[in-house]
Amino acid sequence: MKKRFIVLLAAVIAVFMLAGCGDKEDKKEETPDSSESEGTNTDNVKLKDFDVDALVTLGEYKGLEVTVPEPSVDEAQQQAYVENIFYNGITEEAGIKDRAVEDGDQVYISYVGTMDGEAFSGGTSEGTFLKIGSGQYIAGFEDGLIGVTPGETVDLNLTFPDPYDPNPDMSGKEVVFTVTVIYIAPEISDEAVLAMANENFSNVDELNQYVYDQLLTQAQSDYDIRLENAVIEALLKNTTFIKVPEALINKYTQNILHNMTTAAASYGYDVDSYTNMLYGMDSVMISAQFGEDSAKQGLAFQAIANAENLTVTDEEMDEQLQKYVEDYGLSSVEELLGDTDKEDYRDFFMFDKVIDYLIENAVVQAK
Repeated sequence: MKKRFIVLLAAVIAVFMLAGCGDKEDKKEETPDSSESEGTNTDNVKLKDFDVDALVTLGEYKGLEVTVPEPSVDEAQQQAYVENIFYNGITEEAGIKDRAVEDGDQVYISYVGTMDGEAFSGGTSEGTFLKIGSGQYIAGFEDGLIGVTPGETVDLNLTFPDPYDPNPDMSGKEVVFTVTVIYIAPEISDEAVLAMANENFSNVDELNQYVYDQLLTQAQSDYDIRLENAVIEALLKNTTFIKVPEALINKYTQNILHNMTTAAASYGYDVDSYTNMLYGMDSVMISAQFGEDSAKQGLAFQAIANAENLTVTDEEMDEQLQKYVEDYGLSSVEELLGDTDKEDYRDFFMFDKVIDYLIENAVVQAK
């Protein structure tokens, strides 16, 4: 499993898990030294309370050398995205209905697949696009539509290949597909794009530019994440950890487990099913691993923040918290915080400052 260094920014502090908003429980006051054992209350464990200089020896963190591919847009991906938008945006009125289907046509069809007279699971569609000759469907399906005029319905007597990996139960089975060709999609043209009445584009060039901009924005976002991960990984390789306090590991582990449990529930999973699906291990193992990684990152970040005076003032924190309140449509900072300690947000904002500092001072090369 690949390590996910950016986890510290997203998972270790429950700052965005708004489902936990509510009244705070009474919390036992503890110092970092008094909560070393597993299972101890770690709510009051703060990075700033540790003597990080005694726990961490920073290597060179200015001028970290990293290699990250420049953001770019793949032409094939762009074309596929353009076609997806176009074919899902045109209406039946714009479709071609006065000629028979030819090889290479993009057709809009509906179909029902039956075996021994009974419809089988996964064999029915009330409407979907299919490019004739793409090989997307089993042998004989696409060829069987060549020569069919929109509005006509045909029965295709076909046999699933053996083996058929997508659904082994259908391997070698004889079936009938009853297919109706609804219309043939027109070629992508200025006239056809204009007829889509989309506010983002009115001709082919604008559609291509719109898609390019969307993909480039996503590519830039992916690049930013890869760059952050690369810089953090380089930092940790240059850092010696003399001791990583159990109290800090436990704090982050508990927060990660809480966040994963909340995320799993939002998708209708129990937490172990969720983490096994994503990471190939149960929630206890993955949260412990991420917890230790996160504790190391937190210590290294705090050491840099101390060295470079990358502190977060009360005014900055209040301003950022109020922005989150507005962004999430909440009524108050108190609703945002819920059971989360306000000081955890200070760490979160400090992490942002440290990563920005590391990136600004890094030597970034493109592959």
